[in-house]
Amino acid sequence: MTEQKEAMLMIPKKIRKTLEGLTDEELLKLSPRAVSIPLARTPHPRQAEFLALECEEALYGGAAGGGKTEALLMWLAQGVKVPSYSAIFFRRTYAQLSKSNDSPLTKSHDLYRPLGGTYKGSEHKWVFPSGATIEFGHLQHEMSVQDYTGPAYHRIAFDELTQFSQNQYQFLFSRMRMRKDFPVRMGVRAASNPGGPGHAWVKAWFITPEAEKSILQLGAYQPSPAGLIFWPNPNRAFVPARVADNPSLDIEDYVARLRTQLPPLLRERLLNGDWSAIEDAAIKIDWLRYYDMRGEMLCPLDAHGKVIEPIDCRECERFATVDTAGTSRQKAEERKGKPPSWSVVQIWDYWSKPDYLFLRHVWRDRVAWDGLKAGVRQVLSEWKPRRVLIENAHHGPPLAGELGGFHTELVSPIPHRARGEEGKPGKLERATELLTKLEKGLIFLPKFNNQWLPELESEWLSWTGQDDETSDQV
Repeated sequence: MTEQKEAMLMIPKKIRKTLEGLTDEELLKLSPRAVSIPLARTPHPRQAEFLALECEEALYGGAAGGGKTEALLMWLAQGVKVPSYSAIFFRRTYAQLSKSNDSPLTKSHDLYRPLGGTYKGSEHKWVFPSGATIEFGHLQHEMSVQDYTGPAYHRIAFDELTQFSQNQYQFLFSRMRMRKDFPVRMGVRAASNPGGPGHAWVKAWFITPEAEKSILQLGAYQPSPAGLIFWPNPNRAFVPARVADNPSLDIEDYVARLRTQLPPLLRERLLNGDWSAIEDAAIKIDWLRYYDMRGEMLCPLDAHGKVIEPIDCRECERFATVDTAGTSRQKAEERKGKPPSWSVVQIWDYWSKPDYLFLRHVWRDRVAWDGLKAGVRQVLSEWKPRRVLIENAHHGPPLAGELGGFHTELVSPIPHRARGEEGKPGKLERATELLTKLEKGLIFLPKFNNQWLPELESEWLSWTGQDDETSDQV
């Protein structure tokens, strides 16, 4: 049996019947999937469905143990018989690529050596007899994508996609290049569990409401039904995969260990692939409350969307909070490739009787000193707050001196006793009052559309107490 026909074993039966009887050359031209995969690593049925997709991008996984990394490695291997084929596999850090016996690099040796691949350790790259290459890369810092402005790839894979930013993911799309007659269909594939810094954007990009509901209806021991694929658009697919979809695992033992060793929320994310919430999120979605505007009246809504009591905004105490960026430490982090922090102004209306806070407006930008002065003054002039609370750090003190005509107060960033690990400022500690008020339903966001609300909601709901977060400004 030729290598191409061996590979047909990994293709679903309906497609396989169509391909029977074709020559090796015809197979290669017709289907980029008809290349050799070692028989010892024949894909599991769910992996085979993922590998058969011909759309531009797809996400595989959701629950732990579904064979996600192997599926990505197999997908990249579909082109190794084609001269000039070039692909790359990403994890967020190099340690995640290599520092375990179960790492992607270790697994790649099991898959790629039988294909004739030679691993070039100094280049983190597999080279195959045809001349095809598969690289391994990492994007530890936000600006690490600039390391890949030169090379072009036919296929790109992201393992644990929620560890990457959306900017990194979308930037790498620009690195895909191919000739019109090239026999391997180009594209991007990703795998991930729910949770992590990028949970919100990955969910918005790949997880449809129908997918979310369907996943929650399956038990941990129940494999995904054949053909269970969701399409946010015609060129983008989500293929759920679960522990029960991986027959290589001792499923009962694996599930039992997850249930006994993990906290409840994380356990549900990993066992059931539940995207409906974020593991370890400091702010819960059911804490969020909203308000409507009727003329000058603020109308706070309860959890069921009913108006509690109208409040005249002109009788509220309006104040602004200002958080400036620009410390020398942040500049050093930026030079390492991390994005600079935001300068943020928020406008609040406070109604003291029930202790309500209404967030009226948010301005934020990554600006130098002149842009900061102009931006803050413009917001304050428009909203006319009675008090302006400025964090006594970064550019805060000189900014207060520039805001003549406004009642400014410098606010201590954080007392020593509330500092975080190793004496560093702890943003989770700073946000204690915010979290308490949110949990009690005392903070209200605008229900109507505006430019800043979706981003703020996403950041709040994905915040785990780490640094460089909008929640610190409150």
